[in-house]
Amino acid sequence: MKNQLLIAAAIILFRPLALICAEPMDYSVFSSELSEKMKSVDAVAFSFRQDIFAGDSTQTIKASVDFKKPDRVYIRYTAPQRQEVICNGEYLYTYIPEIKQATRQKREDVGNLLGITPSLIMSENSIGELKKDYNISFSRPAGAENTVLMELVPFDKRDFDRMVITFSRDTYMPLKTVISAPNVKSVTDFTDYTLNKAFSDDYFRLKPAEKINIIELN
Repeated sequence: MKNQLLIAAAIILFRPLALICAEPMDYSVFSSELSEKMKSVDAVAFSFRQDIFAGDSTQTIKASVDFKKPDRVYIRYTAPQRQEVICNGEYLYTYIPEIKQATRQKREDVGNLLGITPSLIMSENSIGELKKDYNISFSRPAGAENTVLMELVPFDKRDFDRMVITFSRDTYMPLKTVISAPNVKSVTDFTDYTLNKAFSDDYFRLKPAEKINIIELN
């Protein structure tokens, strides 16, 4: 389930021409701007569509995400099947309404909830933390001055070879991300951002409409 969550929330964009024509950008400049912006953001809501291409097959994942610092998350998947992933800060639930069943595990055993996504970027020191595992570079795409590209190349390429995240220079939120790996490419678009939405802690609670079976994973 953890791998499923990380894959579902990761985003992928592959634009070689944009990178070839991009103007290099000072790492410290955008990193400082992003950290400063995130100090004023406590919560974010957004939607995403992810297309995963593997050989001749394509899978599409659609979901809406509500996130509140530091670790409250509510993800509602609508494709390929209805599913809810909820973290209340103590436990992570994965609920599938169709089978009236949910799994539960301790938050501390899950690690990073959403992978490299808007919620991770919201951390004021996130890029500094990423430098431990990735070679990071920034650039501005030619003809798109209102966006910034961040390229991440992992030191350990067991999971993927390269990720490119497109940021809005206005909101500093990710617009699109690409992860490329041998024989696999994933492209995700982020839309419908709302910053600092007033979520109560009670909002991040599993509330099934009927009695369900809960399986403990710890």
